Amino acid sequence: MPNEFGNQFHHMHNKYGTYDSICDGCFVTVATVSKESDLAPAEDTHVCDPVLVYQISESARHALSALNLDFGKPRYREVWR
Repeated sequence: MPNEFGNQFHHMHNKYGTYDSICDGCFVTVATVSKESDLAPAEDTHVCDPVLVYQISESARHALSALNLDFGKPRYREVWR
């Protein structure tokens, strides 16, 4: 469920019995606790670092352009003779 800032979180159950909450917006581990229900307070107050979110979006944009995956334009198709 999103917090008041619109962030959503994924919960991971670790092999040692702890739970992690990972923010979908900035990919930061917001909390690590022994009971999954204890993740809610950290999730409710988490605010993504805008600089980190910008860096992630720029990295993704550069990765897509390096792969020539511009989804807004038709893909170039090479014709072999």
